[in-house]
Amino acid sequence: MFDIGLQELALIFVIALLVFGPKNLPQLGRSLGRAMREFRRASDEFRSTIETNLKINELDPIPDPSPVSTPSDPVTEPVVAKTMNFRFARDFGGLEVLPRRGTLVATDDGTEWRTSYDDCVMVMPSMTHLKPGTTMVRLGRYA
Repeated sequence: MFDIGLQELALIFVIALLVFGPKNLPQLGRSLGRAMREFRRASDEFRSTIETNLKINELDPIPDPSPVSTPSDPVTEPVVAKTMNFRFARDFGGLEVLPRRGTLVATDDGTEWRTSYDDCVMVMPSMTHLKPGTTMVRLGRYA
């Protein structure tokens, strides 16, 4: 700890014996032992507090995402507006599943867009960017 050899320790003992006397030396030893024990305890407590605080600041491991039901085939076909008269058949929500094949999705100047299969999922239906050539929605399929 302090890198004190046997000779240095003997010298310290002799000086303590001369200064404090043989009567007070055992009491001094006990007091020194208690002080060292208290110092060690405080040092260990400080170290554990620091380690705990360091662990608090560590990033938590990212949990594995639970499996999400996704289309078995990737998104299959886009529904592209041909004119400014494109209209959805009704208000659709994102990832809404249309259970029957042939369900009307949208119309565009007399052209009808219908689902090609059962359990067709609507991927991001939106009228926000309506203009000819814009993909208005994509269709996908659940297994």
